[in-house]
Order: sequence, then C-alpha cells, then structure tokens
Amino acid sequence: MRISKIYSNNELMTPIRFNRGFNVIYGDIENKNGEKNEHNLGKSSLVYLIDFLLLKKVTQEHFLSRHKEQFVGWTFYIEIELGENHFLTIKRSVNNPTRISFKKHDTKDQDFSSLELWDHEDTKLYARNGMDSQDILDKYLNFSILKNYSYRHFLPYALRDQYGYEDVFEMSQFQGLDINWKPYLFALLGYKEEDVINKYLVYDQINSYRKMLNIILGNKKINTRDSYNLKEAINEKENEKKSIIEQADKFDFYLREKKLSKELVNDIEIKISELNSERYRLDYEINKIKESLDNNVSFDIKEVEEIFAQTEIYFPDKLKKSYQDLIDFNISISNERASYLREDLEVSLEYVKDIESKLEKFNKEKESMLSFLRNTDTFSKYKSFQGEIIKLDEEINKYKAKLDSLGTAENYEKKIELLKIDSKELALKIKKVIDEGNDVFDSIKNLFKDIFKKTMGYTALLVVKPNKEGNPHFETTTLDNKDIDKLTGQGEGYTATKIQCASFVLAILATYAKERFIKFAYHDGLVESWGNDPKINFFEEIANLCNRYDIQYIISVIKSDIPDKFKFRDDEIIARVSQEKPLFGFKF
Repeated sequence: MRISKIYSNNELMTPIRFNRGFNVIYGDIENKNGEKNEHNLGKSSLVYLIDFLLLKKVTQEHFLSRHKEQFVGWTFYIEIELGENHFLTIKRSVNNPTRISFKKHDTKDQDFSSLELWDHEDTKLYARNGMDSQDILDKYLNFSILKNYSYRHFLPYALRDQYGYEDVFEMSQFQGLDINWKPYLFALLGYKEEDVINKYLVYDQINSYRKMLNIILGNKKINTRDSYNLKEAINEKENEKKSIIEQADKFDFYLREKKLSKELVNDIEIKISELNSERYRLDYEINKIKESLDNNVSFDIKEVEEIFAQTEIYFPDKLKKSYQDLIDFNISISNERASYLREDLEVSLEYVKDIESKLEKFNKEKESMLSFLRNTDTFSKYKSFQGEIIKLDEEINKYKAKLDSLGTAENYEKKIELLKIDSKELALKIKKVIDEGNDVFDSIKNLFKDIFKKTMGYTALLVVKPNKEGNPHFETTTLDNKDIDKLTGQGEGYTATKIQCASFVLAILATYAKERFIKFAYHDGLVESWGNDPKINFFEEIANLCNRYDIQYIISVIKSDIPDKFKFRDDEIIARVSQEKPLFGFKF
C-alpha cells in the first residue's frame, strides 16, 4: 500500500501525484526575522488530509473542522496502489465525513470526481452491525502480516506531524494505555504477542478484584485471623445469651402467681426482640447495599470506546475477544450486580416499614398488658434480662454480618493471589520470547542502527527488554564512540530523537518491503532544526533506501531548511507551495 494521488472536486487545489520512492513537499518560503512564513499555506495540513482520507475520525481540532466554512462542498479523493496495476480510490467529503465510497481500478492517475457508480458507495465510517468503511478498506488491503490488526494500527508511526517526534514508540494517540500499542508493536517487531495481551488482561482482572475489596473493607487490610476472632466472639455472645435466658426462666413462678402465663408476657417481648433483630439486620444490609451502590465498580465502556475512537486504535479479533471477556466480567460484577442491589434495596425498605408498623402495635399491647407490673422491682429485673437478650442478638447478628463480608473478601484475595501467579508465569514466558529473539527484529534493529549512523555518524541501538512488571519495554540508546562501554541512553537532543523516529519507521518499511503491508510514510517538518551534514546524509540515505527496497517516503521541507550545497531531483519534488500558490489554492 502506497499513495498514488490526492485530489479534490475543487479546481482550486492542484492534484498531487506521488512517485513510488522519495517524495518532497517543497515550501518555497524563506525564514524572515526568525519567523516561518509557511503558516496557512496548507503544507503541514497534508499529513492530516492523508489521515482523513485513510478514515481517521474527524475531531473539532482537525483543520477541516476548524475551517469547515471554507471547505464547504469540498470532496477529497486518495488513490492508493494496492499492487502492480491494482489501485483503489477512496472518496470522503467535508460535508458528510462519515460516509465513504470506494472504487477499485487497474489504471493509475484517475479522476473520479464526477463518477456516479462506486463499488462501495456511502458506507458508514463506523457500523455497529456488519462491515464499516475501515473493515472494507482492510479487506481491500489484505495485508499478509499482522492479520489480526487493522491497517490503522501502524499509521501513527507512518504519519507524523511536526509535533509527533517526542517519542519513538509511544505516540500521543495511544493515550498512555499500554495495551493499546505494546502488543501490536511487539508483534510488529516479530514477536508473538498473545502472552503480552493475556498479561494485561490479568492485570485488569486483578485491579477489578482490588476495587471490590476496597468496597468491602474500605482502607483496611484483610487479616485472615479476623475470621477466627469473629467466630469466637459469636460463640461467646451466644453463651452469654444462653445464661441470661436461664436466669429469666427462674421468674416464671412470679408470672404464675400473678396469673400471667409466660407465653402471654414472653410472646410479646420475643416478637419485639425478633422484629428489632430483623430490623437491625435489614438496616445493616441496607447500609451495605447503599455503600456498594455509591462505590459500585464500573468498567467505563464509553470512555474506552471514546479513547479508541479518538486514537483510531482497533483491537484485533483475538484481542477483541479477550477484551470482551474482561468487559463481560466487569459487567457481571458491576451493572448486573447494581441492578440486583437496587431490587434488594427496594424490597428491604418495604420490609422495614412493615416491621416498624408491627413494632408499634406490639409495644402498645405490651404496655397495656404489663402496666400494672411496671413499677415492680421483680419484673423490672425480668425486663432487664429481656433487654440484654435483645442487645446480645444485635451483637451476634453484627458479628455474623462481618464474618460473611470477611469471607467474601478472603475469596477475592484468593482470586487475586491466583492471578498474580498467572501474571508471573506470563512474565517468564514474555522474557523467554524476548531472550530468544527473532529474524524480523534482527533486521529492523540492524537497519535502524545503519540509517541512524549514516545520518548522525554514531551508533544508536534499538532495544526490547522486560520491564519490572514483566511487560515488554522498548527503548533506544546511543553508544558513545569515545567510550564503547558507555551507553548514554539518549541521543543528542530533539534532533537525534527525530532521526530515531524516522530510522525506526524506515527500518520497518524496509524489513516488510516484500510483504503486503504499508509501504509509505509521511513525516512532516522532520528536518527542521537539523544541522546541514545530518540533513544531506539523511536525504541521500532515504533515496538509497527507497530505491533499494521499493518503499515510499514523503517529507515536507521549506526552502530555508535545504543546505546550500544540496539539491533535490526534480522528480522528487511532487508539490510546491508558496505565498502565491497555497496547497489548497487559498490561505486559511
């Protein structure tokens, strides 16, 4: 896949025809008074237009959104080369950017701005059911490698704007979520990524269980000895209750003398006691339910979808399935659980109302029956026994509730410990895979080293190693020629980082040159601030690489960035922009 042509339905824009190798977007602009005058001419917008035509979601920050009133009615087209004598044109309009059309053809340099019959017309950019536009393009491209991933996974590396050189590997589009890019990059470098994916999923499961533990225990740490303490406390309180009941039974004679049966007095007290105990139990359960609902663990699907939509990162089928398992897991312990909790809360509150009504009735009956004994010391003592029994019942119920919660917490803790074992085993597998290496990575790191050294004159190394969590870590480091044992861990500032970014992408394109894969990259503003010698070295190396591996590399430069003793070939400059001839025919 490489770019053949970009054009529009508006004659203001001159079509851009790309060659198969080294391409230069040339800004015929001078730096004056330290200020660059290429702004608003469209040179830097081309990288965003290519991304737009390769079906990136349009945000409010996109130049076609910010200047929509100036592009009303514009439709853009990109012609890409699928293979020898096989081309595909993609149509996307500014007015309706979520509808995409496709046309396959055998001849290059076509103008389909007036075409009415498309192979796929007005397909949806994102479809919940069936194939969407990106699925259709994936099918047309039919990559021979990384089949489980969308073509868009590599585009953050291939399409870099002038602000996209902060890091060689972790692009801003990934939003800091390692699972969004590390498994793909691991696979891109020739490693099997299944264990990496599984390790991140295990990590997410552990975090979910920890959140559940936090709801149950708060900030307290789980202590298995607490369960034994609670069991002993329950046993002790039940013994105390038994002793008090035995003492209370001794007052039966008094009740008989007063011609009051034990049942007549006790039934009311027992019913009140039972109702109070039940009310305490319900109050405890209601509070726990409310606490759980307030702190309910949720897996914010919308947030992840929004991130993925913003980044244009789509999981492979395999990763989708694994991640869907995790989503189902979170839904089962969150959404469904919350639904059941709300139902339980409604039933419990209704039951409490019923209990309070009964308590009011029984208390009135009790007061009526026992009014004549209310002032006797004997019965007061009897009543104190009953009060102690009620209090003990409440304490016993409280301990039992805590014991149940602790049992649930211990269960989560056991699951976490088992998952930690799984995580350690996966970390060992990942380390073994890294230690064994592979031919693809050997090719990429050697090409990376060669490109960088020919440009800068010293050595940069591409390194993959496990980090402290056992996940793959990617870094570059430079070898100081003055001390071969000294690895500096950094290049000479931002220029070296830029060159490393370019060297990394070029090494990948060259390594996969014979595969059905992306064969182009466009790096905007790449050589700004470079010294003249690295620029000349790099330009010459690009031309050699493009010719040797049949890959396409596109850069944008302005006139003042070109060393005086260097000149591009005429066929390498595919577009010239200037104050008199902006890219889109007007300034914005």
